[in-house]
Amino acid sequence: MERREIVHNAYAVVGQLSKGYDGMMKNESLLGRFANRFFWQLRGPRYESFVRQAFQGLPEDFSGTLLEVPVGTGVLSLPHYRRMKSARIVCLDYSEQMLAQAMTASGGVCAR
Repeated sequence: MERREIVHNAYAVVGQLSKGYDGMMKNESLLGRFANRFFWQLRGPRYESFVRQAFQGLPEDFSGTLLEVPVGTGVLSLPHYRRMKSARIVCLDYSEQMLAQAMTASGGVCAR
């Protein structure tokens, strides 16, 4: 099996496990809290601070083009993008499944 095929298959599996991914990104599931704590040392207030810092630089009146790579399912970023009414948001992800979920969840906010 070629390396490219291995990577593609791995991203396909991740895309199928998006509920677990969302639970980790939102720090809501048991497995997600474990992963955040074990891999990134993000627990409780530190996780909340991380998310706040990650999006604090996005002005609501932004009117340019914003590229998010990888968007995943958009579970963290899409709520912020919805407030940016004049922005063009371009979302990319290697996982076709995750990108499809982000596109559906965005309600037209994300462009390809």
